[in-house]
Amino acid sequence: MSRRLHLSVPLRWSDADAYGHINNVAVLALVEQARVLFFAQAECDGETLPRLDGENLGRSPIFLTGQRVEYLMPLRLEIEPVSIDMWVSHIGGADCELSYEIRQQPSSPVAATGLNGLVFMNPETGRPRRLSAGQRQVLDSLFGEQVRLRH
Repeated sequence: MSRRLHLSVPLRWSDADAYGHINNVAVLALVEQARVLFFAQAECDGETLPRLDGENLGRSPIFLTGQRVEYLMPLRLEIEPVSIDMWVSHIGGADCELSYEIRQQPSSPVAATGLNGLVFMNPETGRPRRLSAGQRQVLDSLFGEQVRLRH
């Protein structure tokens, strides 16, 4: 089994829809928050990924190239944060793919699963830039099998 980061993301009252479920658009916002946490927490032998907040904001941009999500069961609005496991499922020259599973709580069944494609960009040129050796090392340390989607 791959090494995954286990991330907790709080729910907001506005995330719920008229049925009491977490809205599909809100789920993508939860995944966005998880990506920020993933980049802040991913580390291997002192090497890290560019943080997506604070002073690094805009200095090492990462472009979201696409996302797929598959909903398996509804998430409900609860006080406890949702649990998102996230890992790397593809590493290219300038890009990577993150797979994820969302659970209501860490021991709950998977409620949603998906993929995010990301490209590391050069802030001056706006063009893709190759991953550094250190970034590749961090991504490799969190590498695992791509999540399986039904469609």
